[in-house]
Amino acid sequence: MEFIAKKPSDLNLLAQQLFTTFPNDNIFVLEGEMGTGKTTFIKAVADYFGVQGEVSSPTFSLNKQ
Repeated sequence: MEFIAKKPSDLNLLAQQLFTTFPNDNIFVLEGEMGTGKTTFIKAVADYFGVQGEVSSPTFSLNKQ
């Protein structure tokens, strides 16, 4: 199944749709290049569940030298 958000304001609805569609699932995988909006989506998920704290990105990059 694919969920598509065309603009950032769609992310709260997308989070609601995801957890309404899969109410018994609690592990999901987000894949995407850096800067594609994964953390922004996770912030929408946190809002959906009423999280009060700050949500930050666990993403980091490795630079070969």
